[in-house]
Amino acid sequence: MNVLITSVGRCNRLLRDFRQALPDGGLLLAADLSAAAPALCEADRTFLIPPCTDPSYVDRLLDICRENDVGLLVPRLDREYAVLAGHRARFLALGTAPVVSELRILELCEDKVATNRFLTDCGLRTPKTWLSLEEARQALDDGEIGYPVVVKPRFGVGSVGFEEASDVRELALVHELAVMRAARQRRVSGGVTPDESVLIQERLSGVEYGIDVINDFRGQHVTTFSRRKLQMRGGNTDRAVTIDSPQLATLGRTLGERLGHIGCLDCDVFVFPDSPPVVVDLNPRFGGGVLFSHMAGANLARALVAWRLGETPSPSALAPRANVHVSKYEDFAIVG
Repeated sequence: MNVLITSVGRCNRLLRDFRQALPDGGLLLAADLSAAAPALCEADRTFLIPPCTDPSYVDRLLDICRENDVGLLVPRLDREYAVLAGHRARFLALGTAPVVSELRILELCEDKVATNRFLTDCGLRTPKTWLSLEEARQALDDGEIGYPVVVKPRFGVGSVGFEEASDVRELALVHELAVMRAARQRRVSGGVTPDESVLIQERLSGVEYGIDVINDFRGQHVTTFSRRKLQMRGGNTDRAVTIDSPQLATLGRTLGERLGHIGCLDCDVFVFPDSPPVVVDLNPRFGGGVLFSHMAGANLARALVAWRLGETPSPSALAPRANVHVSKYEDFAIVG
């Protein structure tokens, strides 16, 4: 069986993990917009693909999968997931299993208002959130929350567009800028106005953790990887330590069983000493954070390959060691 990873960019470590997970005779295929993407040098075969917004994107991937006996398709960019979810049946007809959840799950996780409703229905805590600048100001005046507050897009994944405001004037300016960006970057539909595309949330002060909720191809929960974030860089985790937390394992099981996603669900969680944890976002993707657990002995790539082959993964593939401190670092690759 061959594996295709798309939009590989600089994810060299991820490709190395998948190479180790390949069955005998399996090939590692990599695709990207640019022939200079450094991770392409890790693959047996490489391909140039158009952006996922291009009408030819899906057909190009289908051709690659058909001509190269691809059994497993792993997208890397967030925006690829929704496109591939809409064509999941076409890939399955070729014998290619995309590691992509159903479109309804992706849409729930993209809309942070829908995410908060889902989390509340699961009995989990979420940040105090307002869609109206006026209501947020009233909550601040009433002492319900205090500065600083967080302003971020309602739609999307990750920390893109995340801003903080430390006083009433900064809040007005940051909110106005966020509304302008929402009107420019997102095609407003379903009655959602640019104003309603911006959230104002309390800024949480607990200890921040990242968890990866792992489900199999049937959407059944398997395990949860947990790590305490030690240092951030550009909105991404730069240093972390793996942990074994029964509390976060229970939280992950609740999410995995209720959501029914496929593969990895990347979540941010704030933990407090005297109150339940708060879940901030749900990102149904093979995120970079899972590699912290890989460094501690787990290997989701190996588990995905095993599930695709109808096999049971080795328990060690889903059991990172606790108390392993991991840090990212820079490297270089010759690309031409």
